[in-house]
Amino acid sequence: MKRKRDSKDTSDSIKRTKASAQQGPDHDHQSAPSILRLYYPQVLTLREYLLQATTSKHKKRRITNYGSGTGSSSQDANVGLVKLLDSVLVGFHTVKKEESDLVDYQNDLSIFSTQVTGSTAKSSGSQPALPFAEIVEFAIWQLFRKHTSGHRPPHVLCHGYWHTGLGGVKIADREKVENNHGAEAALPDRNEHVDRLKGEAWAALPSLVGAGSALILVQLLQNCGIFIPLDGGKNNYLQISDILNRIRRDEELDKNAHMLKYIFPRQFGLHNVFTNDVDTKNSAQPFKDYTLREQEIKSGNKNLKQRSLPKRLRGKCETLINQLRTRHERCAYSALLQYYCPDSFAEENSANDGSDNIMGLATSSSQVSAYCRSVIARVFPGNLWGEGELGAVNKAHVMHQIDRFVRLGRYESLMLHEVAQNIKISKISWLRPPDEMEGCKLAASDFNKRKDMFAELLYYLFDSFLIPLISSNFYVTESSTYRNRLLYFRHDAWQKLSEPALKSLGTTMFEEVGKSTVKKTLSNMSIGTGRVRLLPKESGLRPIINLKRRVQTKRNGRLVLGKSVNKILEPAFHVLNLEKAITPAKLGSSMFSSDEMYQRLHRFRTQLQQSENADKPLYFAKVDVQSCFDSIPQKPLLKLLNDLISAEGYTITRYAQAKALGEYDQSEDQPKIVPKASWKWKGKARVTDQKKLFSEHAQKEAEASLGTVFVDLEGKTHRSRAGILALLREHIERNIVQIGKKFYRQTTGIPQGSIVSSLLCNFFYAELESKVLAFLQDGESLLLRLIDDFLLISTNRDTATRFVQVMHRGLPEYGLRVKEDKSKVNFDVQVDGRDVSRLPAATNFPYCGNAINTINLNITRDEIRRQQNSGKKE
Repeated sequence: MKRKRDSKDTSDSIKRTKASAQQGPDHDHQSAPSILRLYYPQVLTLREYLLQATTSKHKKRRITNYGSGTGSSSQDANVGLVKLLDSVLVGFHTVKKEESDLVDYQNDLSIFSTQVTGSTAKSSGSQPALPFAEIVEFAIWQLFRKHTSGHRPPHVLCHGYWHTGLGGVKIADREKVENNHGAEAALPDRNEHVDRLKGEAWAALPSLVGAGSALILVQLLQNCGIFIPLDGGKNNYLQISDILNRIRRDEELDKNAHMLKYIFPRQFGLHNVFTNDVDTKNSAQPFKDYTLREQEIKSGNKNLKQRSLPKRLRGKCETLINQLRTRHERCAYSALLQYYCPDSFAEENSANDGSDNIMGLATSSSQVSAYCRSVIARVFPGNLWGEGELGAVNKAHVMHQIDRFVRLGRYESLMLHEVAQNIKISKISWLRPPDEMEGCKLAASDFNKRKDMFAELLYYLFDSFLIPLISSNFYVTESSTYRNRLLYFRHDAWQKLSEPALKSLGTTMFEEVGKSTVKKTLSNMSIGTGRVRLLPKESGLRPIINLKRRVQTKRNGRLVLGKSVNKILEPAFHVLNLEKAITPAKLGSSMFSSDEMYQRLHRFRTQLQQSENADKPLYFAKVDVQSCFDSIPQKPLLKLLNDLISAEGYTITRYAQAKALGEYDQSEDQPKIVPKASWKWKGKARVTDQKKLFSEHAQKEAEASLGTVFVDLEGKTHRSRAGILALLREHIERNIVQIGKKFYRQTTGIPQGSIVSSLLCNFFYAELESKVLAFLQDGESLLLRLIDDFLLISTNRDTATRFVQVMHRGLPEYGLRVKEDKSKVNFDVQVDGRDVSRLPAATNFPYCGNAINTINLNITRDEIRRQQNSGKKE
């Protein structure tokens, strides 16, 4: 006879299988975007979540059969709710079922009900279920009640609301502020996600869950991520709920212990790159600068009564660090620098800027690498890498990685894992505990501890020794000629190169401003100052204004990083992008990247093939504007902006896009592969009068996306037309920069390095095209322009000749003057009796890193230029 318990277990198993099968493959939660699995241990459909959240078998059966055509609950099922149950995804960690949650819920509901109606209603199983709209309002009210920091809770449902300061929070409507329960709206725009949850489909949810549904649904809204599917693209979702995530001291700390805290901060409980996050209020870099940590060590030492080193840092380790300090004090850094990297700046060139051979004054990366490896070999004791032959192998590996690091290009990186790879950790004696005998069997935990300590040493070597060693002896920069290749200039050589260029800037583009004037001016400005740096090129130095740098400011007595100039300019940038999208014709022939070149060439070739010009030869003419950003006149540009920015007000919305860089592998027979998350933080402007929801924008972007989640971020701002124009005027006319220790105001041109500079340049030159180059709109010509590089392709030779002559003679009203030596044509043309540099009629015409065939308009990479640049590299 079968036992009754076995029968129950079997039945329950069958029901669970049936519930899962009814949902079908189209709504299987296994197809959820991989990005969600990086943040939530469990991702289920709404129906599956409710089945886990309830304990009643009757409720489970009702939820399972809802909308399936079977059972009494399916006869009058809400179609919208059925769709939600099987399409909405819920991400969560655990389903809370503690008794304390029920007590807190009942107490808070009593307070909430008293504030709203003056009643003293309490939740009980006998009372009818609360309407879902009131559950949403209660969830928001409770989020504010639990959040005691004084700021708005970091929850999607709380966007646009604030504390009333009266012991509660009100949810304000756009037209009226009545019948509200807890948080006043901070902005005139409603929270669209709250409105969505108050819709008809969601309203049927409490009756489906039944008695006690309010607590389950409140926990769903507060503690779970809710994601609704987007129709565009494939597997894209919109988030509508959830949150946006022993120092020891000695009274007389000796130098060795102090040094050990720099090298092994993790062992002392100090801030380190392995276990601590970076505070974005104090650092704009992905990793904190650990070069100086005296204040941190000093503040930590106050809590320690006696000197004590971690066990593994005593003995051999402490001895080796003592040797390192001694060798550092005795190292002849200057002599080694002069030996490996001699001064290449000749005495006879000290009076000029060296523009004839500026690249030849850079120190080669092989010389810099040799210098760095020589210094490290002299300062770091050999036994740090191990004893004997294995120690020599480890040292050679580390030296090879140092050489790799020095030769890296811009945007390239070296992983600590690569540096530590192939190091024989078990053979390094100082990593052993002092009381452990040599030859003992190595436990896994002991090996991991040694590996962690050696990783700290390697990180210190690169981060706090090698990088400061390079920066203290060399000015490291990219160049216009070699693109992402890094150049090393000795500081004394760079000073001789840069001083004449900086003096020239002070007399041409800039006028000096006194410090008192600067202080007074900045107090009335919303934009701060930028710093000028010089970018080497073949014929000289190009000034670049660094407007990304965040400046430290005092806030509540503490030094924190303020906003950069580019961050302050973001509203203007988004507005200009909106105007660009509304009226693309105002950009003329502008291209924002060389990727746009193919489409335009393809359309032009199709146009020619369908006309009588198909067999005519093509005439190419390329001109490059000289110092375009520095020569644009400011007043005409401001007049153009006044006409361009048309709406009276704009709303700036911030949002994020998240996706996984790979698939989330859940197979049991294979090691779990966890892809990295990719986040992009974006902004978008719209005219304030246009009531466009964020979901509409997400829907549009989803059409070109895959496996992406769109998150509406809090921080919607409204800017008037006058405010945007004032911001741009201040940026253009009152741009103050720091060169050395002096301050200057830019008198001509626009700041190069600003996020709006390319847009401003394109709008300005587009007006030039419409007024001066209107003769090119003849149906026989194609004009391309990438910022300041013009290329004309025409079947009419007279048109091409006229274009070259107009551009070469200059346009003073637009501040335009071309670099005559960089102009190129594929036909004979003269300007004022001088021939323009000519290429063959049939050739691959170079333009912006690409080569365009002058016969069939096929586009390829400019291999000749690449080979020339490669030949200049080591």
